[in-house]
This record gives sequence, C-alpha cells and structure tokens, in this order.
Amino acid sequence: MPFMPVFGTSMEPELHAGTLILIKEISPSEVKEGDIIVFSIPAMVREAYNYPPVIAHRVINVRTDGGIIRSRTKGDNTGEDQFAVRPEDLKGTISQQIPYLSFPLFFQSHQGLIFIIVALCLLTRYLYAGEIGAGRRKVQRGNVCPGD
Repeated sequence: MPFMPVFGTSMEPELHAGTLILIKEISPSEVKEGDIIVFSIPAMVREAYNYPPVIAHRVINVRTDGGIIRSRTKGDNTGEDQFAVRPEDLKGTISQQIPYLSFPLFFQSHQGLIFIIVALCLLTRYLYAGEIGAGRRKVQRGNVCPGD
C-alpha cells in the first residue's frame, strides 16, 4: 500500500497516533542514518517481540554485509529494535503526513472493534438507564407479576 496509518506513539513527536503517512518507495542503497523508513516485520520477529506487521522507525545505522545492505532502527520513544531491516522488507520512506486521517482506519482493527462494542454497550446502558432503574425498583418492591 502507498499509505499506512500510525497507531502507536513510538515515533512521537515526529509521527503522532492517528496520522496517515504516505510512503515513497526507495531502494535500500538510498537509506541513510536519520531517515524514517517504513518496513515489514517478518512473522518470526513479530511473534518473538510482539511487533505489528508494518512499522515506521528511524534508521540509526546502515551497514553492508557481503553486499547486502542492512539497517538498524529504533523508535524515537523506544529502544533499538532487536533486528536489522532486510532489503526485501523495506517499503520506503515517508513522503507526506496527513494528521488525524487514520482514525477511521482504526475502527477496522481488532482494537477498534472492541472499542466499538464497549462504546455501544455504554451508550445502550445510558439510553435505557430509566427503564432499567424502574425495573429494578419494581423487583425491589416485589411488584413483579406476569402480565404486570
């Protein structure tokens, strides 16, 4: 995808949660220290370190091992990532930021679905508070009869 929503705070104040970032493709040889890159996290690393599938972090070191360029990264608010970014995992760099545009995309995530369910339950409770209270008072008085 040429864009990615930012959900976390690991890159604040540079990238805020809720921002939609547009991704510009670059080759691994163009990556420099200080760049913010967007890259995929291999499944094994995701499971071991609880990372999301794709993240944007700042490059702190670029090295070449046997002709293969690998980048070390870290979030501005977190420690160094426990792995090097492989060339095939590189998606690109940030070309533009659009604040608050990714909040609608949040509701398509697992956490967004839980938020919607909890919010609907609380709204229902609020809207029917009077009826629930009246029913509770009837039960407490012992006035509950079939057909009542």
